[in-house]
Amino acid sequence: MRVDEANSAYSGGVDGVSNRYASALWAIDYSLSMTQAGLSGVNIHGGLGVCDDPIWNGKFQRYTPICAASKAYELAQVYQVMPIYYGLWMARRMGPGRFLPVSLESDRNLTAYAVRGDDGHTRIALVQKDATTAAPVRVSLTVGGRDRGATVLRMTGDALDGRATQIQGATVDGLGKLRPGTPDAARVEHGLLSVSIAAGSAAIITL
Repeated sequence: MRVDEANSAYSGGVDGVSNRYASALWAIDYSLSMTQAGLSGVNIHGGLGVCDDPIWNGKFQRYTPICAASKAYELAQVYQVMPIYYGLWMARRMGPGRFLPVSLESDRNLTAYAVRGDDGHTRIALVQKDATTAAPVRVSLTVGGRDRGATVLRMTGDALDGRATQIQGATVDGLGKLRPGTPDAARVEHGLLSVSIAAGSAAIITL
């Protein structure tokens, strides 16, 4: 089964939610939870109109991943990405593979997913959905195995109701390219990996 025309809110989205950084965190969390449940995929609805403006059917462009900054840009077919795009990009970094069971204990708004990739790597996604002004979360992961290195790719934003979204300090450029900075280094010691996750952020850990 595949979900068609999914998004954070129907009828073009909700201003201040669907077109803000909160939608990026929703996108990675929703995509991975649906895939873990057994869906073959999720189609996120959108349109190539002007950001936040109605299109031909009268629906607003508040939930679309890609849109034009103005009517002139739309006519020139020059587009930009919205925050939700970054969440979808992060979800795809988990790659093809099979989900592993995850046991999570936390009193914070945190979700976690683990995938054993077809390439032999294990990837763990952590999605922290508290306000960005809250305290960071220290996460201890029992992953077992030998001592080894790991990398941490982070998605951050200025505020849940803001627009600024970055992946490892990078944004999509005018040519449509996203070139994240070097992932942070982490280390597994005695089967335990400890990382700090900023409030209102997401991270993908690769082992």
